[in-house]
Amino acid sequence: MDRGRKTKEKKTHRFEIPNLFYALIVFFCILVPILIFQREKLYKIKSLFKKKAWLAGFLSIILWSIFIITNDRGSSDKTAIRRYAATQHAIIAFLIAMFAYVDLTIAPFCTFWFVIYFLGDLD
Repeated sequence: MDRGRKTKEKKTHRFEIPNLFYALIVFFCILVPILIFQREKLYKIKSLFKKKAWLAGFLSIILWSIFIITNDRGSSDKTAIRRYAATQHAIIAFLIAMFAYVDLTIAPFCTFWFVIYFLGDLD
């Protein structure tokens, strides 16, 4: 083996679909029955999606989060790690705000427990 030659390993960004899939399934399995049986909560969420300014902000959150998660996951760069962690925390904060908006108190505990269990520690 030639020690003078340094090989640079290319890190691949692997997006773990099964864990994300499980977390999303649990999230929707908790949220959908609540919205079906408590119509006033469903109407509150529908009213948000009818507001153009809110919808534009929501779409920008989704696009930004997808961009950061797919590009910064598994990176060893300190800035990328901070961006990735900040995005994860911001998504959790957004979900908390949405649960608060529709007056849910127990569902956030179950949802976040499963999301953190399947997606790993947020730090």
